[in-house]
Amino acid sequence: MHIRAGGYAAEIRPAAGGLLHRLTAAQGGGAVDLLHAPAGVEPSTASPNLFGLWPLVPFANRAFGGRVEADGIAFRVALNDPGGGAAIHGFGWQADWAVVAAGTDHVVLEHRRDAGPDTDHPDPDRPDPYRYVAQERFTLSEAGLRVDLTVVNTATQPLPFGLGLHPWFPCDPDTRLTMRAGGALILGPGYRATGHGPVPAELDFAAGARVHRGREVVASYTGWDGTARLDYPARGFAIRIAADADLAAPLLWAPPDAEFVCLEPQTHAIGAPSEAAARAVTPLRILAPGTSWTVSMTIALEPIPRA
Repeated sequence: MHIRAGGYAAEIRPAAGGLLHRLTAAQGGGAVDLLHAPAGVEPSTASPNLFGLWPLVPFANRAFGGRVEADGIAFRVALNDPGGGAAIHGFGWQADWAVVAAGTDHVVLEHRRDAGPDTDHPDPDRPDPYRYVAQERFTLSEAGLRVDLTVVNTATQPLPFGLGLHPWFPCDPDTRLTMRAGGALILGPGYRATGHGPVPAELDFAAGARVHRGREVVASYTGWDGTARLDYPARGFAIRIAADADLAAPLLWAPPDAEFVCLEPQTHAIGAPSEAAARAVTPLRILAPGTSWTVSMTIALEPIPRA
C-alpha cells in the first residue's frame, strides 16, 4: 500500500513484518530514496530484511541464548537469528500486520501476539509469556515521515519490554554522519557487551565524520541526544533523523563498503535482554498488564549544495 503527502511518498508492506519498504522525497523535479531500497529485492519474514524500515518489538536487537531478564523476571524465547544463538529483534518483523486505519497520508498497522511457543527453558512447563498488541503508525507531511510504535502488555503478569525502529539508510563512500552520545557499550566477540564507557574516538561522530572506514563500524550508544544527520554531498541532500527521549540507545552498524548504514533508535543497548553489562546501563522496561508504551522517530530530507 502507498501513502503520499508534502513531497514524500512511502510504500508499506503490512504482511512482511510491518515493513516500510520504500520512502522517497521530491528533489529537483524527481524523487530520491531516503531508505536503502535495492532494486528487485522482495521482502521476507524468513530472515531480517536488509532494507527499508521495520519495527522492533517486544525487544530490540539480540537476546543471546533467547534469554530475557529484567527486575527479577526471567524466561526464554525461541531463537530466530539466522546466524544462530540468539533471538533477534523480537517478533514483529516476522508477523503479518493488519491494517486498522488508513488515509492518503497515513496508515496504522497492528500486530497481536496471543500465544508463544514453548522453549528450552529449564522449567519445561513455563512457556514464552509474551502477550501484547503492537501498533505502528506511519504519517507523512511536509515535515517528513513520522513513525510511532506502541505496545500494550496484554499478559496477566508484568513483563519486560523494549522498543526500537530499524531504518536502513543509503551509504556512499562520502556519506558523513553527525550525532552525539554520552557513552557506548564495550563490545566483545559476537557483539556481546563486556562493559560500558565513554564513546571511543573511532566511534565519535559528534563533529561529523565519514561512515565508511574500510572496516565494520558498529557501536551501541547510550545517552544519545535524539538527533542525527547523514550528509550525501554527491547527491545534494542530507537526511535529518530525530527520535524521542526513550530511544536514547541507538545502534550504529555499517559493514565494510556496504551500500547502507543502519542507525537504529532503540530503548536499550544491544544484548540488554540477556547481558548483565548492557542491562546495567539500559534495562528493559517492566510494563504492568494493560500498560502501554509509545516511542517515535522522524526522517526528513534537507537539500545541501552538491559536491
